[in-house]
Amino acid sequence: MAGFANLYVCNGLGQLRDVTLDMSVELFSKGVSPIPGAAERNALVQRQQFSVVSVALTATVLCAAEFMPVGLLRYISDGLRVSEGTAGVMVTVPGILAAIAAPVLTVAVGRHDRRLVLWALGALLAASSLFAMLAPNFPVLILGRVLFGIRLGGFWAIGAGVGGRLVAEKYVAKATSIILPESRSTCLLAGGRAP
Repeated sequence: MAGFANLYVCNGLGQLRDVTLDMSVELFSKGVSPIPGAAERNALVQRQQFSVVSVALTATVLCAAEFMPVGLLRYISDGLRVSEGTAGVMVTVPGILAAIAAPVLTVAVGRHDRRLVLWALGALLAASSLFAMLAPNFPVLILGRVLFGIRLGGFWAIGAGVGGRLVAEKYVAKATSIILPESRSTCLLAGGRAP
């Protein structure tokens, strides 16, 4: 940035973080324009940050929806009057379909706008969750999990790599490091078995 010396702050883990850009955003929000064109640049940075956080939250919700049933299998099997082994199919089906859907959706989507594809996959997540939530019997629950498996494969094939397209090239690693750990931490929390 012209006119600024880079400012580094320790993040508490012994790592230095460049806060020059953060400072520029803070100054802009207070009505101070540190450099010409700063308003446009700061608006772009804020949109990029919002996009990365949105994808990270989507990954978090996706992992929770994927692994939550693992901890609830016995309750689901009791509620639907099927064995725990049969109820376990609802955990296996999305994984198998995700493995099939990921390459198929990647090819099918081609050069379509990734934002629209992610919106469509989000609608599919809502539909699959609605099916699963309102399932009066096991086959309807499996239908919801089938839709979820397609959505799961689509997200990991398309959405996980979208972090590199949301930010400037020098921030790709940081964007990816925000998106992926969120999903993994949710896997740990959602997969636990209730007493």
